[in-house]
Amino acid sequence: MTKQELIKRKKSASPSILMFSCITLSIIMLIMGKELESAIIKGMSLAGLRIIPTVFPFMVLSDFWLSSLEIKEESAVAKAFERVFKINAAALIPFLSGALCGFPLGVKSAVGLYEHGAITKDELSRLSPVVNLPSPAFVISGVGAGLLGSAVMGVFLYFSVLLSSVIVGVFFSRNKSKSKNNAFITRQNFDLIASIRNAGLSSLIIASYIVFFSGVLGLVSAIFKNDAFSTILSTLFEVGNATSMIVKSGAFPHVYLLPLLAFSLGFSGMSVHMQAFSFLPKEISKRRYLLTKLLIGLLSAAITFPLSLLA
Repeated sequence: MTKQELIKRKKSASPSILMFSCITLSIIMLIMGKELESAIIKGMSLAGLRIIPTVFPFMVLSDFWLSSLEIKEESAVAKAFERVFKINAAALIPFLSGALCGFPLGVKSAVGLYEHGAITKDELSRLSPVVNLPSPAFVISGVGAGLLGSAVMGVFLYFSVLLSSVIVGVFFSRNKSKSKNNAFITRQNFDLIASIRNAGLSSLIIASYIVFFSGVLGLVSAIFKNDAFSTILSTLFEVGNATSMIVKSGAFPHVYLLPLLAFSLGFSGMSVHMQAFSFLPKEISKRRYLLTKLLIGLLSAAITFPLSLLA
């Protein structure tokens, strides 16, 4: 059979496979309607009560930062940032947005710089996964104090993820040179109405991904009924549910809790990545982004493992 015949056969089989998958999924959703409903309600609660109230105001603030902050290329901070990351000093804004306000604000700010011509395609590709970070409020208060009962542990988790992002960002910046683009140093007119509208639409997109992946995770958990498997899978899907399941499931020895939490926070889950993809231009490699986030997650777990042996 020739290569062309194989390709033709695959194309002809694709609609049948898709139809079978849709029918199978519909049957599963009907059989497990209560489990799916419960998971979706949980996702809506997570999005409405914990995520959007935190993300929405900072999205408006992020637009304000982009329009009002000035980055002076001659400043010591800007020069150090450029030297370490081999990237335009303007990228300091999305880095601070991601580090202080959490995902997806770092990516949103980075895309804003790219659209204004302040950073190049390669710089955005390197920058976007590094600045898509969990907020200190979520990690320290929600995970540390809330789930682990220790804000100190939350601080350690947060800085392990932040350090891992910096290390991976520097690693992928080796043999690179800063672009010739002018830094994003001129103030722009701040449009409050447009910022609120954009923040509202972005918040709805974020909530939609959280609800979707919460539903998927709920179905998987109901089908397999294996706490360890469901918890591991949750780290790949949705970070809010994952952190809760890691601590509350009791499926893993205590020594693995911190590394698993660190990996979940560092990788951040497909829900967060889909949010980032909704902002990123099509020309940015999603495969490279995911590989970078996976490395950040693994490095975060490695950094926290020694402490978990002492805890």
